[in-house]
Amino acid sequence: MISVIIPSYNRKELMLQAVDSVLHQTLKRDSYEIIVVKNYLDYDELLEAKGVRHYYIQNTWFSAKLAKGIEEAKGDIICFLDDDDLFKPTKLESVNKVFEESQISWYKNLYEIVDMRNGVTKGKLNITGFNQFNKRIDKKDLLKQYKDLSIYLNLSVSLSTQCVKADIARKFSDKIIKAERSIDELAFFFSLEYGSSIYVDNDILTLYRIHGSNISYYNLKVDYKRYAIDFYKAYKSYEAVLNYFKDNEVRNLVLASYTRLMLLTKIWDVFLDNKIKYSTIFSNILKNLSVLRYDRLLPKLLTASLLPSSLRKIILRLKISKI
Repeated sequence: MISVIIPSYNRKELMLQAVDSVLHQTLKRDSYEIIVVKNYLDYDELLEAKGVRHYYIQNTWFSAKLAKGIEEAKGDIICFLDDDDLFKPTKLESVNKVFEESQISWYKNLYEIVDMRNGVTKGKLNITGFNQFNKRIDKKDLLKQYKDLSIYLNLSVSLSTQCVKADIARKFSDKIIKAERSIDELAFFFSLEYGSSIYVDNDILTLYRIHGSNISYYNLKVDYKRYAIDFYKAYKSYEAVLNYFKDNEVRNLVLASYTRLMLLTKIWDVFLDNKIKYSTIFSNILKNLSVLRYDRLLPKLLTASLLPSSLRKIILRLKISKI
């Protein structure tokens, strides 16, 4: 059985649309369950009428809702769906087939970006540098072949594209709950930590929807301070879970991502009250020099972070204006 977990925070109407997209699957309904974990009591009767299990949780963190969903899941495969995204009708049938035939730990599919504000579809995601699709890839071979963090980030591991074996998800649910942001990437890294293989499906099976309340690069013109705060929270989230990664290769990738976020936070802290001290940055880099080879962007980001704050602000504003 597949368990589809939908964490929801206040986006009530969008949540119902997400649920309906899961209900209208080509996979037989008795082959999957839907679990909604939300911070509001609305629509309980409607969800029950649709055969959807639901749980109320006061904790506002997305990770807490995710962990609750994993705890309650009965399936041996868990798929995640943000409350503002949608599954295409063949998503779960494809997932079920891949897990049955390929014996994998973690799966992702491609997605399409739909801007709800103007109805524009931005097309199939381009995964730069990663060219192994529709095949089982062993973790050891994956880490050996792809040592550049950028490759993994270019997988664009949106949570709504990810599915993972339930026993692996249960191993990290009590750890990921300590993170407030970057849950998509951390779920992927934890799946690498505890799993043995992955599968990247070349089909578009998820719709990622842009709207007024989600955090994305497309909202920068509206509120770049909010975007800067999200960088800071993502950096602190990685800091909170770093020690859980024991596999050296996976840990180095996580450290590289953590360092990238630290430098990005420093670049953007011209819009923040909280400033990262340069001593913290240099201490981290000196302690983990080996991670520099895992991300070719780190030297450039380090250089940018050393620019005077006034110059950083000018450069960021110019970049924002061109989006």
